[in-house]
Amino acid sequence: MKTVKKNRIRLNSIGYSLSTWLRNIFILVVGLLLIVILLSKNYEQATINLVSSLNEEFSIHADQMSKQIQDSVINSAMQIYYSPAVTRLRTSENVSNFEKILGIRSMNAGMVSNDLIHSVYVYNESKDYIYTTYESGSFYRHEFFDHSGVQLLTSPTDYPKLTPIPRDLLWGDERETDQVYSFLVHDPSTDQLGTSMLMNIYAEAYNNIFFSPTTKEEEYMLILNSDEEIIASSALYTDVLQKIDTQVLTNSLDNTSTNGYFFSKERGEKTIYFYTYMPESTWYFVKVIPYKQCMVGLNNMLYHAIIIALILLACGILIAYISMRRFYDPLKKILSSLSVADETNIDISTDIMGDFDHFIATQKQANAGYQSLLKTEVLKHMLLSTSSVEHHLMNKFSQYNINFIHGRNYYMILFEAPSDFTCSMSAFCDDHWELIKIAENSLLILQPHADVTIESVCHYLLEQGIALCLYSQKTQDILTLKKSYIRLCELKQLHVFYPDMHMMSEAWLLHKKSDNLHQDELETELITSIKSLDADKAINIYFQLINQCKNYRFSLILFNLKSLYLTLNSYYISLLSDTSTTPITPDMDTFEKKILHATSQTDIDCLFIAFIEQLIELKFQITESQRIQVSQKVKAYIESNYTDYNLTLSLIASTFDIPSNKLSKAFKYVEGVTINDYINTLRIERSKELLSTTPCTIKEITKQIGIENTQYFYTLFKNNTGLTPSSYRQVSRLESL
Repeated sequence: MKTVKKNRIRLNSIGYSLSTWLRNIFILVVGLLLIVILLSKNYEQATINLVSSLNEEFSIHADQMSKQIQDSVINSAMQIYYSPAVTRLRTSENVSNFEKILGIRSMNAGMVSNDLIHSVYVYNESKDYIYTTYESGSFYRHEFFDHSGVQLLTSPTDYPKLTPIPRDLLWGDERETDQVYSFLVHDPSTDQLGTSMLMNIYAEAYNNIFFSPTTKEEEYMLILNSDEEIIASSALYTDVLQKIDTQVLTNSLDNTSTNGYFFSKERGEKTIYFYTYMPESTWYFVKVIPYKQCMVGLNNMLYHAIIIALILLACGILIAYISMRRFYDPLKKILSSLSVADETNIDISTDIMGDFDHFIATQKQANAGYQSLLKTEVLKHMLLSTSSVEHHLMNKFSQYNINFIHGRNYYMILFEAPSDFTCSMSAFCDDHWELIKIAENSLLILQPHADVTIESVCHYLLEQGIALCLYSQKTQDILTLKKSYIRLCELKQLHVFYPDMHMMSEAWLLHKKSDNLHQDELETELITSIKSLDADKAINIYFQLINQCKNYRFSLILFNLKSLYLTLNSYYISLLSDTSTTPITPDMDTFEKKILHATSQTDIDCLFIAFIEQLIELKFQITESQRIQVSQKVKAYIESNYTDYNLTLSLIASTFDIPSNKLSKAFKYVEGVTINDYINTLRIERSKELLSTTPCTIKEITKQIGIENTQYFYTLFKNNTGLTPSSYRQVSRLESL
């Protein structure tokens, strides 16, 4: 009887183990099929993610290269333009041969320091002369062979300062043609073309800096100007360029995005275009890659994923077998202890694996924090991803219990709140809302009732202690919230200039200008007021500049603030050129961070006003030092020549090549007396010495001290000593006895 019972138990155990094993194998097979199906379904999404990643990498490379080459060109241009020898060539009406040689040598030295530079022209309007780095050296404007270069140097142009101008340059005795990019430089303090400089850069070397990452024959890069015309290509053969669908390329670039990508079919071959806008040169940089080449890595990844899934299946079968044979009892004990600790009623049946899976699933569903985290990540992906499809989003919303209704109006509110901030929107929109946090911003996405205004929701948040609410316009397209988020972030940056506003709408940006802002005239007035040491006027002009900027979008405000900073720094460099101090190259990245992290307009004002005051103080110190030096030189000259009859203020002024009124003011400012009074003082002191120590007559003494009229000497002597020359001689002789 016992033997029969044991055999029955053994048969039941074998039956259970076999059925459980087969069931788990079936589950693993189904899981494998699901993985394959998911991989297939998400292949398109993976493709978009891959292309987006490549586009981001391409945009970062283009931005770095553009900034690097622009900084190199600007530094070389400023070094050549503001060098003393070249400044003399630009501005002087009389340039000696020696000064001409020095200036051209300085221009050549600047070229040697930068391999990109092809040639440099400097224009002197007063002489109507052009100095160049060619062997001939200099030309009259009408004789210079580079007519297009002359046109840029002497005529107003629509090209912004220090931006590349593509053109063909004829040069040399055989009039060889070089493709160059020309950069026009002129003094920001005068904004006149009469002292301008044109620096030509080798177009091929410039392009190669961008084209260097191209390593495969199938891919190539393009550079397009602001009119979407191809001006450079890394393609080795012209038939490659003929394949490009220029109409598709132009239409795709005619949008507000500064970078992105698009697909095109050219002669039956699918191609991917990556593009990015380079604000330094106002050009587009485009990379063209065959679609099949791009997908090689993704296809390999899919293949390896399937291989890994098969390996996992084999491992799963092995683990299932081992678990059924070796871990059954321990797992049963663990499950029993977990169910007791969690106070849950789990029926510990013979199907231990099913009970264990049920327990884990129950714990995940009960974890509200886990669900909340998933919601946040889905919404973040919607706002920050470059590729989202609406029906995919709605599926994810349903999957993660995000209660948005398709076809109903969406709103978005951006504000800053503490990490522990909570609020309830049930009174406004039931449960059709989500609150997430991106960096330091809190973002509320909601679908309010038809009778609820977004302004009333903002007022509610303000009552909860929120300092600033930025809200979007209503939309029924969930994907447009991505653009709204970008605009609200810009609106937050603009709030620096409007600290008294606590509630701002996305529509407020529509009133801001987005066209070009020209402030060259005010910048020139600012430099002029600094030169005249008028701090009040300079600060007043700065506030005029700021008030003009406030009418524009934030990107233009930032650009013009950087332009103003460069203008002030250029004048700072020109001031330091008169001293032994080495100027510090401006760090535009640090400056931009200070602007972006400003909490109010006062922070920006303090930054610029401190710089303006520093410039005025430096200008005052240089002027003071120059006055002292001039005064000392004039005193030494007078002491050596005061016996000259012709010594006058005009003669001294012409000797030192300084205007008479300017020289007189500088001398009196330092010495406290006029030049004529100082001359007369020296003459009277010398006459007193001669009267006391020599038997010379009054007439002889008068001539020795540089005075022709004896009567004038009598009057001058008595006015200074109170005695006539004869009386002074008698008194001095009596005192010597």
